Amino acid sequence: MDYVKKVVLEAIEHLSLAIVNAVVLLNPDVVILGGGLSKSGHWFLPIIERTVKEFVPFDTEICLTELADRSGVIGAISLLLRERDTVLKL
Repeated sequence: MDYVKKVVLEAIEHLSLAIVNAVVLLNPDVVILGGGLSKSGHWFLPIIERTVKEFVPFDTEICLTELADRSGVIGAISLLLRERDTVLKL
């Protein structure tokens, strides 16, 4: 079990550093994590927040979506609705 925990913690560390890179490049006010990650966010969110605070020189909120697995579908529908004029003209 210790090996599994070590692998999961290493994956969270990589995810945290990827979020740090995105935040530094894009300077968003909020980073929203969703999908399958949001189901166990209570466990790993403090680790990500700690890493972001350590490496990012400004405040960025990290939170979990309340949409769970539906966030991808809702985002796709939103994109379609915003771009429908362009898509329909083709």
